[in-house]
Amino acid sequence: MVAVAALSCLLTDPIIDVDPAQYADVAARLVRTGDWLHLRDLNGPFINKPPLAMWLQAAVMQVLGPTAVAARLPSVLLVLLLAFATWRLGVELVGREVGRRAALFVLCSVPAFVMVADPKVDLALTTFSALAVAAFLAARRRSGWVMAGWACTALAVLSKGPVGVVLVAVPVVVSRPTRTGWHLVGGLLALVVAAPFYLAQGGENRWYLLWSQGPGRLLSGSEFHDSTTPFFVLHTALWAWLPMTPAVLWALWRRSGPREVVWWLAVTCGVIALARFKLPQYLFWATPAAAVLAAGVEVPKWVSFSVAGASAVLGALVLGLMFPAGALVTGALVLGLLAPLAIIARVDRSTALAISTLGFLGCFAGWVHPSLTAYQPAAAIAERLKGHSQSTLPLVGVAPSFSLSFATGLPLVPMSASDVPSGLALVAADQVGDFEVLGRFEQYHVSLPRWPFLNEQTRASQLETLVLVRVTRP
Repeated sequence: MVAVAALSCLLTDPIIDVDPAQYADVAARLVRTGDWLHLRDLNGPFINKPPLAMWLQAAVMQVLGPTAVAARLPSVLLVLLLAFATWRLGVELVGREVGRRAALFVLCSVPAFVMVADPKVDLALTTFSALAVAAFLAARRRSGWVMAGWACTALAVLSKGPVGVVLVAVPVVVSRPTRTGWHLVGGLLALVVAAPFYLAQGGENRWYLLWSQGPGRLLSGSEFHDSTTPFFVLHTALWAWLPMTPAVLWALWRRSGPREVVWWLAVTCGVIALARFKLPQYLFWATPAAAVLAAGVEVPKWVSFSVAGASAVLGALVLGLMFPAGALVTGALVLGLLAPLAIIARVDRSTALAISTLGFLGCFAGWVHPSLTAYQPAAAIAERLKGHSQSTLPLVGVAPSFSLSFATGLPLVPMSASDVPSGLALVAADQVGDFEVLGRFEQYHVSLPRWPFLNEQTRASQLETLVLVRVTRP
């Protein structure tokens, strides 16, 4: 309950102007156009990702409008669904107690909070692939679950392409799945679910979605590649699977755990390590496997105390150096950071480890992330534009962005100061001239925060100022 409350605190924060803002822009345009098979963003046709995550956002936007809450609410629901899927995985592979612990690990994990704060398609992929594996495992007892497994596999493919099939196939094949004619019917159902979107795309776009933005991104260096070494997987996993990392390492050292999740973890990490292009969120694909593996072993309680203590120290450093608050707020946040230390001695060891980082994650959700995204002014600018009827938003010295497009819902038109028509415009601070100033907004591209920005003493030197002006032409 504490974890869900902390996750919900993230809902209203501004959307960071990187992939999440692009997906939100696609969803908002989908609502406006009503074309659910041909997605578009600020730059035109959007063929970077399959549509499921954006469909979910658009469905919520139909009710709540194009807001940050609507863009993030599907992620909170997907986290809850992922916790349920992980519980079922633990129950099917080991037993109810391991399932309970695994679900708790998911709800109190870094992936859960990062994927709500920074909603991406990887959460939908992880959730539906986990549901598919759980259904196929349940089919060993009752073959009818095969249909649900294939349906969830199709949804995983609609989340991020063919990689969804691989994530499901590895643990299912190792589990010696049931042999039944339902697989043929289920396979046809999966095609019915996934095929219409891909068939609606042109041949070149279809290939780009199925290969270049899927397996090709991992296996081919023609378009996507980086210089990150295979060790990327190791140092990323240390934080990407917190708080379960110590238990995962202990389970691997002892060679314990169901072979299904060991293979799931090993193949996912191996593919990412050898891939030509690597991003941290790729490790999140194996979060259900890591949770079940961690839930099956008992680590000493001093490990939980150590992780909780390190989280409290890190949180105190963040509060002191990056985003300090007033004395009252700081005191409340410090108590929140220390709360897990008081609880750890009273609960079982797996539960203790699960909650060890909850103080820091709660602090992140309640204070750090809102302070970070306060430098994303698109929503504040959109609020100031309300009540002014204009068909475009002129930009002078300001680059068009997905967050501005999503928040304002207006076409963004770069132009020179002399060409701006009467009405409101957004200009760079050095382009204000004689325009009437309506508001100033500080901006920083927080998707890649660097120390001069994170240090409160030097932050001002890293900010750029956007100015909303009124232009009056004779």
